Amino acid sequence: MIVLSTFKKVFIRNKKTTLLFLFGAVMSILMLAVSTAGMIAFQDMENSRSFSNLEDLYDITIITDIEINKFQMKNIVEKIDNAGVIFYGLQCPVDGFDKGMSVSTYIEYSKIDHQTFPVFKGEKFDIDNMINNNDYVMVGKELIDYTYEENGANYINITGQPFAIKAYIGEKRKNHFTNNCLVFNFSSIPDMVWLAKASSNRIQLKLFSPHNKSLENIEIISNEIKKLDSEAQIVSEKENVEQISFLSVFSALTVRGEYQFIYYTLLVYIVSVLNSISISTNWINERRYEIGVRKAFGHSHFNIFKMLYSEMLSIFIISGIIASLLYIFLIQLLQNSILRSLSFGIEIFIVSIIMIFVTSFITSLIPVIKTFSIEPKEAMQV
Repeated sequence: MIVLSTFKKVFIRNKKTTLLFLFGAVMSILMLAVSTAGMIAFQDMENSRSFSNLEDLYDITIITDIEINKFQMKNIVEKIDNAGVIFYGLQCPVDGFDKGMSVSTYIEYSKIDHQTFPVFKGEKFDIDNMINNNDYVMVGKELIDYTYEENGANYINITGQPFAIKAYIGEKRKNHFTNNCLVFNFSSIPDMVWLAKASSNRIQLKLFSPHNKSLENIEIISNEIKKLDSEAQIVSEKENVEQISFLSVFSALTVRGEYQFIYYTLLVYIVSVLNSISISTNWINERRYEIGVRKAFGHSHFNIFKMLYSEMLSIFIISGIIASLLYIFLIQLLQNSILRSLSFGIEIFIVSIIMIFVTSFITSLIPVIKTFSIEPKEAMQV
């Protein structure tokens, strides 16, 4: 109530400048929160488990006019030597999700023992699981609410069918995208999930190997695909394994460059801070007349200082409430579209509010102190 009462008083006295301050504060908080959250999420991908011990990593796209079923594709990748593949770009519905919602899904097949997805609890797929047709799935830890235990085993239901859980995967940070995905092997991937991808006539996978076998394996895959569709196109591109992480290659929004996260974050922070400084300074300068009048009536510098910053605090609290509602809306919008596999914690939003307020508080000290030198007669001439 105190906040609303204070805000109401300052709003009545200075409608235009208060609205401008409110709008600017909301935009600064929102811009810093959303941008920082996104950059941290991308940096998590960059900081995930390194792929540097693998000499070859290729991105392969298969474009074909026929629908290659999962058994045909499994027979093809079984012919690779000392290598592994992960198919990406798939989506899988989970029972309990809102209608139309799905999670990012991958298919893993490997003939080498290499840690790919970060295991949070349980055991990763081993070579036997992938070669001997064991029906397992690895589940992102944020999907645990959609799983259940039965007869000592954990399961997750997909279109009414139970799937045994081999492991929970993900990182400690909440917004790591592996926390919210599914990883199957070829025998366990639901037919409808594979068919949805195959029917798009575009199949995407990563081929990795520690023994310079990738070119040979690409040729094997290409030859086998050509047997099914002589007109198929197979496009392969080598990745720079020294500069990317294994998991980041699956992101549709790849951050390029080792320090780009830092540059973007600093840029957004600078823009937000400059905006905040501008609106707070303008807000104080517009009140020179009022300050002069108060001094004429005997208000001390401390009283003026206390008044300005209590009012500024009330505006920031109201701004934070408005920005929080917009933040939740924007995050939901982004998660339901281009950032479906990412999630953002509210702690980033709270930190953004604190950063903007503290910065505005410190930088506005100069114009506030300058107002102390204003003589009543001078202020009334403004």
